[in-house]
Amino acid sequence: MNKNLFFTLLISVAFLLLVEHCSTSIIAGGSSSETVIGKVINQDGSPACSTVVTLYPSDYNPMHGSGLNQVTSDTTNVYGEYSICVPNSDNTYSIVARMPNSGTSALLSGIVPTGDTTQMKDAILSMPGSITVIVPDSIDAVDGYLYIPGTDIAVALHGNRNAVLQNVPSGTELNVSYASRGSSVPSTILASGIEVSPNENTVVSYPQWRFSKKLYLNTTGSGAAVSENVYNFPVLVRLNGDNFNFSEAKSNGFDIRFTKSNGTPLPFEIEQWDSLHSRAVIWVKIDTVFGNNATQYMVMYWAAEINQTTSNGSNVFDTADGFAGVWHLGQTDGSRVPDATVNGIDGTAEMTT
Repeated sequence: MNKNLFFTLLISVAFLLLVEHCSTSIIAGGSSSETVIGKVINQDGSPACSTVVTLYPSDYNPMHGSGLNQVTSDTTNVYGEYSICVPNSDNTYSIVARMPNSGTSALLSGIVPTGDTTQMKDAILSMPGSITVIVPDSIDAVDGYLYIPGTDIAVALHGNRNAVLQNVPSGTELNVSYASRGSSVPSTILASGIEVSPNENTVVSYPQWRFSKKLYLNTTGSGAAVSENVYNFPVLVRLNGDNFNFSEAKSNGFDIRFTKSNGTPLPFEIEQWDSLHSRAVIWVKIDTVFGNNATQYMVMYWAAEINQTTSNGSNVFDTADGFAGVWHLGQTDGSRVPDATVNGIDGTAEMTT
């Protein structure tokens, strides 16, 4: 056989096998005429063929038997494309895309079918992360379980109060709900706005606080330009109407909390909290601020039915760290200028010219 013809045939056969392997095939179809279409790509922009794409109702509970008939799936073709029939066009949906070979995944949420065809933005695959939830004592940890609504991700507690949700798609904000098997009580959202990064474990230390946010400490040249580690340092956090929704928190800021990335609580002091004018000044003590680092972060929590603050200036400005006295000079209680340290060396404001 002619060598060129042989190689041509070989390439043709290989291409046909690839097309066959990555061909689109509906695993489970919906009953309506509406479809959701889109594309799954890798980090480099190349099409992610053979990715399993599943459409879930946004309130889907993977530990509950009902709702399974509303779940539909497809596998992407050689171009990374999928097309999924919508079971009920009145529902809101989410999409979970998983690549079996690489373990990468993606999540698209808040999908509202519009017309016969709903075109989705590209789902970009990345490595998943995990979420560890410190389950509060007020919750039944024997028959209870946690799950991420609109996904296949869930974990039964079995008496464990450190619950880990595995293989969580990264790059989006998620909610974690709690429910109890055999109970008629509806599920409740335990934590919301959780951010997950690739190959990282996000710890939720205050699950009954409805909102949380990662605050990054950038000490590289593009940030604070600090080359060495700094220890026991009070970091200033300024909030305003552009970076924080004050209506979500208590009017006095009593529900504010901070933790390290591993969930360890951080001491903090609220110097000013003015919800009326949407501004706040908070000092948070970081035991180690890493030099030349852009990945370190702390987590801020808010929105809980809490009537007692843990704000304490003497825990932030510790005399053991060399603070003899700290005066913020922003007092509103007359002439007294309070000392934030345990020394209590308060001053008196006087008019100067």
